[in-house]
Amino acid sequence: MDSVNAMDIVGKTLYAKKRIALYKRAEDGVEPFMYVEPGQIVGVVASWVEPSKVSYIKRSHFYWEFEDPNGRLYYARHTSTSFRGRALASQGVLTTKQKLEAERLASLPWYERLGNRALTGAGFLLGTYLAIKALK
Repeated sequence: MDSVNAMDIVGKTLYAKKRIALYKRAEDGVEPFMYVEPGQIVGVVASWVEPSKVSYIKRSHFYWEFEDPNGRLYYARHTSTSFRGRALASQGVLTTKQKLEAERLASLPWYERLGNRALTGAGFLLGTYLAIKALK
């Protein structure tokens, strides 16, 4: 999946794309307390924890933070292949590229937006007409 803003993922459900280790603390060297298998729900994102720039905090990875039903926090290390991107898209998360395109289209005057839709619709209708005519 293209890049997304971490803030857009807060409140969304992450699904495992591969086996995911869960941790009780977001630190390097901590042993996982359980694993989530591919296709299963990892949890609803409560927040995130970025790599630490402070030497006494041993955290060199980005972690997603979740809260269990008892209010206890747990963490999953982020990698680009850990979570299902389509599941995020189906929850309305837009990539940075999609947001920029939406902003660009929103900034166009109304007649240009209408023109773009009309041309797309006209092309679809023409294609459908030609396909039907070819089948007859």
